[in-house]
Amino acid sequence: MKELRIIFFFLVVIFLFSCDEEGKKKNDAGTNSLVAIKYPLPQNTDSLIALLKTLPGDTNKVNALNALCWQMKNGDPDTALVVGNDALNLAVKLKWENGQADALGNIGVCYRNKGDHPKSLDYFIRSLKIFEKENDGLGIAARLGSIGTVYFSEEDFPKAKEWFLKALRKSQELNDKSKIAAQLGNIGNVYFKEGQYIEAIDYDNRALNIFREIKSKKEVELNLSNIGINYSFMAKEKNDPAERDTLRRKAMQYYSQAYQLSLQMHSKRRQAKNLGMIGSLYGEEYNFKPAYDYVYKALTLSDSIGAKDYVKDWYEGLSTLYEESTIPLPDSIGGKLLNMEQMRLRSLHYFKSYVNLRDTLFSQENKKQLVQKEMNYEFDKKQE
Repeated sequence: MKELRIIFFFLVVIFLFSCDEEGKKKNDAGTNSLVAIKYPLPQNTDSLIALLKTLPGDTNKVNALNALCWQMKNGDPDTALVVGNDALNLAVKLKWENGQADALGNIGVCYRNKGDHPKSLDYFIRSLKIFEKENDGLGIAARLGSIGTVYFSEEDFPKAKEWFLKALRKSQELNDKSKIAAQLGNIGNVYFKEGQYIEAIDYDNRALNIFREIKSKKEVELNLSNIGINYSFMAKEKNDPAERDTLRRKAMQYYSQAYQLSLQMHSKRRQAKNLGMIGSLYGEEYNFKPAYDYVYKALTLSDSIGAKDYVKDWYEGLSTLYEESTIPLPDSIGGKLLNMEQMRLRSLHYFKSYVNLRDTLFSQENKKQLVQKEMNYEFDKKQE
């Protein structure tokens, strides 16, 4: 039997990026004369919607809209975009630059989650410029990291590392533990993509320890998943079966912990990520039936929330499973079993779907637009 190919190459899922924050979590308007909300905002969608109905069109409403956009960015990015633009328009009307910068950053995250990287970079750079104008260190650090995530999504890893290092240095200047940990994790992601798994695990563990210290459940989940990915890929390089099994057991432990946290957080995007990674691990062990079940669930969940970057990877995963499986697999969970010829045809179908979506997300036009937008940003910096 020929060796089963690696099912997933993406890692864009990481995390999907620990460094994405609302730029800063302030309860005042910073250097602006406008006064922002003076009490903690609700942390769930229903409460935020209820609060918005009671607020006048002031900075408090901008903050609440930004918070709602942030809550919805993964599960419902299309609606989050509408909310984010409402926040941006109101902030512009009020001439409140901090509110504008937060809204621009949130919109950038939504576009990145939808796979529109040029638009994402454009909004991140617009947000960064405002933070730089306001000399807002927290906002600058967050947005530098956000720009790195776009290049990571485009698989331009040298550029991603460049921006993550900028963000790390700024975070260290501020002695901000959460942002330091976020950038450590993101640099770990780059090391993973470069095949340096031991270095990646080191950075991920450093990040994990900080996030546990500050009790940040979301980022703990992200780093648990990333460490699992590294152990999984380390296992594939081992010739000794016992050593390989030990590393895969470690990977499964980390994936399972991450999945349980994603359920607690009600994050469909992260649930999809962890389901897919568990499926990939079963596939590496030639355990095709559970591998199919987990990957198919991951695809269905990713598609339901419009997470095209994940859909792309699950298409590739299903194509590989249908091609490599030595047992009949169904056409869907609970569906009819396919014969070998039907499975090969289904493999080709999913591979074509993968290629089409991959080319859409990572087109040359996308790359040209990214280069042009960064050049414009650097040119503007020189003119200031």
